[in-house]
Amino acid sequence: MSPNRTEQFQFLTVRLDQVIFAFDIKKVKELIDPVPITQVPRMPGYMLGAINLRGEVVPVMDLCLRFGIDQTAQSVDTSIAIVETGQGEETCWLGVRVDAVDQVLSLDNDLILAPPDMGLNIPKRFIRAVGQTKDEFIIILDIDRLLPE
Repeated sequence: MSPNRTEQFQFLTVRLDQVIFAFDIKKVKELIDPVPITQVPRMPGYMLGAINLRGEVVPVMDLCLRFGIDQTAQSVDTSIAIVETGQGEETCWLGVRVDAVDQVLSLDNDLILAPPDMGLNIPKRFIRAVGQTKDEFIIILDIDRLLPE
């Protein structure tokens, strides 16, 4: 392998209130259309409840509410991304409600930058990095930090 070879990473890009975010594609199990969500008592306000995904109970989070952004109305583009969160044997599936799914994006490792110390409207602990494309920056989320510890 050449020492100058650039490693590529793939991300699923999604939109929340016109801002582009990205999930590591290896953490995404599937995308589903919105389904009825059962409310669960005593869940944090950003948790919408739970869904039945082929016999498994999967909690569903609204990323807008998690980040303190005004919740957007559901549209024909609204989706639920089923992602794996956690580490090692402590993993679970989580449904993440997003305004729209954009694309699968490949980025060279030199286009993945450390998040800035200021200027973002969401808590830095949720951000793994910032991806740079030809036209814009994309906030790469740390899925494992979306749920409280």
